[in-house]
This record gives sequence, structure tokens and C-alpha cells, in this order.
Amino acid sequence: MNLQDLIKARISVNESIDITSKLARDNPISWLKTVVGFANYKGGTLYVGACKDTLELIGFDKDDAEEERSYLVDLVQNCVYPKLQLKAELIAFEKDHRKLYFLKIVIKASNVKPVALQLNADAPHFYMRRSGYTSDATYLEIKNMFQNSVTLEFDQEDSKQVFDKTKFTTTKSYRS
Repeated sequence: MNLQDLIKARISVNESIDITSKLARDNPISWLKTVVGFANYKGGTLYVGACKDTLELIGFDKDDAEEERSYLVDLVQNCVYPKLQLKAELIAFEKDHRKLYFLKIVIKASNVKPVALQLNADAPHFYMRRSGYTSDATYLEIKNMFQNSVTLEFDQEDSKQVFDKTKFTTTKSYRS
């Protein structure tokens, strides 16, 4: 069985679709840059658990599929800024009389751009999705994303600062 048969749609790698057999633990940038590229473009879908060339479903048992999903969500939440809206869904299929799963990860285009990937203490990297592949965003693309981005509201930013009521001692009134 292949991916195209299961989702009942013509599918191929393009600006809004990518396919990988599994999430590389030794090189997470290989797939994280695709997630970031989708968010900086118009959004997209990443299928995990299928062969990119033949679309043949490889799949995972349920525990391994859950682990792949948790790994993806954890890295995206910790290494991608601003936070993304994504949906990570397990889809079941049967192969050789076994119930297996693949992942369908839907990444929405971010309203706040550019979206950056920052692993460890490295400098942030910006990626764009183009013609079925993901590459570094150019200076002009980054500049345009900043200029066309929705303004980040004060309460959208995640803060690591903890409110300390002992430091909040006075309220002031401002009149115009």
C-alpha cells in the first residue's frame, strides 16, 4: 500500500508537501528546516513513515509512532520561534496483517514571520520552501517577511519571567 492510495489524493513532494521515512535523530535540521520552511511559506504537510521516492508506506507500530510524534512536537516547541500552530496526527493502516501508523503533520503558515530555527546555542536560521525543497532564506526574503509580518502583540510572546508580587508595589495613574 502506498501513501497516495491511503489518502485518496494525488500526492508528490512540492512546495506544500514533504515525505520522510522517519525523523532523523542524528540530524534533526534535515526535517526541522522543512517545518520552518512551511511556516515561512504558505504552510504545508509533512508525512512521516513513507518512502519519499515510491510513496510506499513503511509505518511504525503504535508506540514508535507516538515516540516520533512526541519527538517532533518537543523539538518544534523548543527550537522554533515564534511558536507554531501544527497538528500531529497518527493515521493507521494495515500492512502484512499488522496495524501500523504513519504521521501527518500539518504546519500552518505563521502570521508572525520570519520563523527561525535555533538548535543549542547556534545562531537562528531562517528557511523557505521552494519548488519541493527547503533552503536558507535569502536576505531579501527575510527582510520582506519582517516587513509583511503581523505585529506581535504583548501577550503573544512566551516569557520566562516570573511575576514577583513583592516587586509590584505601586500603581500609577496616567492622564492625558
